[in-house]
Amino acid sequence: TARDGVGQDGVIRNGARRGGAGRDGASPDAETIARSIMSLLERNPGMRILALLDEADNFIAADEKSDFVEISRIRSVMEQTNYRFKVVFSGVKNVQRYFRRANHPLAQLNKALVAGPLEPAAARELIVEPMKTLGVRFESENVVAKILSYTNYHPALIQVFCKRLLSVVRTRSDEPPFVCTMSDAQSIYTWQPFREGMRERFENTIG
Repeated sequence: TARDGVGQDGVIRNGARRGGAGRDGASPDAETIARSIMSLLERNPGMRILALLDEADNFIAADEKSDFVEISRIRSVMEQTNYRFKVVFSGVKNVQRYFRRANHPLAQLNKALVAGPLEPAAARELIVEPMKTLGVRFESENVVAKILSYTNYHPALIQVFCKRLLSVVRTRSDEPPFVCTMSDAQSIYTWQPFREGMRERFENTIG
């Protein structure tokens, strides 16, 4: 699987540069990137490329104004490479909404998957591992359990909660390790602006 950078006006920039595009410092255009991807896969029969496009709602909304020219281009590359090149769009509202439209190029690729609550072990890992990477540790497993109860094991809510949690623990120290306490978790959950943000994210993601 290729792991190159993803850009909104195309798909994989670094792969295009290896294919000869953008050597003058300018970003290659979308059509050049598409040709480079197909050429790369043609030269490497065993290669597969998976591009993960997170927070894709604004990209999809912008592409609608040009009659989905970029998404149609992406779909064309997927089809011409016999799906050895694949793109996964992740978002909140627009991804699901456009998948339900029969005339939308996304609807002709695959079905939309709604991310629901995780299994307990996976939800715990989503809290603990990224925070550990950022230098945050929890004073006890009870803190992690409390966060799980607040977020109902839902990945989108865990993301929102932990983002706020990281900001809170960093106010006490400039350098890791940062320690998250039960009081930190409770203060975030009871802070009204945050509760409203959680409710909005919950309704957008699940509703």
